Amino acid sequence: MRILTTLRRLLLVAWVLPGILSGQPRCSIVGGLAFDFGEVMAGSSTKKLLTIKNAGSDTLIVSNVSASCGCTGTLLSNDHIAPSDTGILSIIFNARQFKGVVHKQVTFNTNDTTQKSVEISFTANVLHVLGVDPDYLFIRTMADSTASASVSLTNLSEGPIKIRSVSSTSNAIAAKLSKDELKPGEEVELTGVFTPPSAGTFNGNIELTTDHPKMPHLSIRFFAWVKDKRTASTIQHN
Repeated sequence: MRILTTLRRLLLVAWVLPGILSGQPRCSIVGGLAFDFGEVMAGSSTKKLLTIKNAGSDTLIVSNVSASCGCTGTLLSNDHIAPSDTGILSIIFNARQFKGVVHKQVTFNTNDTTQKSVEISFTANVLHVLGVDPDYLFIRTMADSTASASVSLTNLSEGPIKIRSVSSTSNAIAAKLSKDELKPGEEVELTGVFTPPSAGTFNGNIELTTDHPKMPHLSIRFFAWVKDKRTASTIQHN
């Protein structure tokens, strides 16, 4: 009987000891698996840095970070996290295409046998103050030929909005508004006049500042494609 008991103990040690020696990673998300971005302005993006902690006794390996539409998840630190160490996961939400309350997820895999797949969920309330249609200015022209394009701005808020300033990140384009004060629901036109410095492709931002406390700043992208006149003339003659 004693021999049988001793044998059982030896077998138990032989089964448990390799697991103890090899250790086990444990994935822990500081602050939990869910968070709220709160109010986010349409057309803007916001970021959250999450801390991944290895609470185990072996190296934690993080892989296959993926995100649902409208957000990105990027591991900013090493994907191998030592015991008691931490890594940083950056989650960026782009609110351009959304309105109202939004629910999104970011997932990743680990070698933690108790959490092989981890899902981070978040919510955001996307607010629309100024609607832009289309989303950007696109200009196609010839070298030495001025061209323009327009977008419509609509006041989607419940109160009046004043556009305090309009500027551009490029000297090649000048932007102007048909009027700078918008009543609720009112629409105005923003026009960009582009004077190409040369042939090629160009891009930049039209920057607006407003008196609205939740949208003091708005950026509208512009893209310009400028064809060389000599090239165009050669194509026409051929």
